[in-house]
Amino acid sequence: MKRYYLAEIERIEEDGETGYRCRASAYPGLLFEGGEILTDGNGVPVHRFTLVLVKEADHARLIGDPLMHPLPQVDLDVTISGIPAAAKNEMVSMLKSLGVDTSCIADTDGYREVIRELGRRNYPGFDENRFDVNG
Repeated sequence: MKRYYLAEIERIEEDGETGYRCRASAYPGLLFEGGEILTDGNGVPVHRFTLVLVKEADHARLIGDPLMHPLPQVDLDVTISGIPAAAKNEMVSMLKSLGVDTSCIADTDGYREVIRELGRRNYPGFDENRFDVNG
């Protein structure tokens, strides 16, 4: 089963060097797509999270990770009003907690546009139609 997440970006230290990775990278063998990190002129991430699409039989370990934020599990072509109210409210609350202006939800008709907006935050060329994970 595939599911979208906002994976928080973590600061890591390796061999005396500082770097950054998306939280999904912390899981050896996890099949995911995405995880790009947009940085400023000093190499520091511009955003707190990045969009990933995870393929996993059981998502429980990811859903339980406070640095992995699951997005509603609905078809990309569903309207925002078609997302169950509890799932939509949870998504809005999570986005706000990550510092996202939620007008990206209020100003659109569909979930596809929300995914596109979130994907383009770290990768301007993001195309939800070509974003997939296989394996």
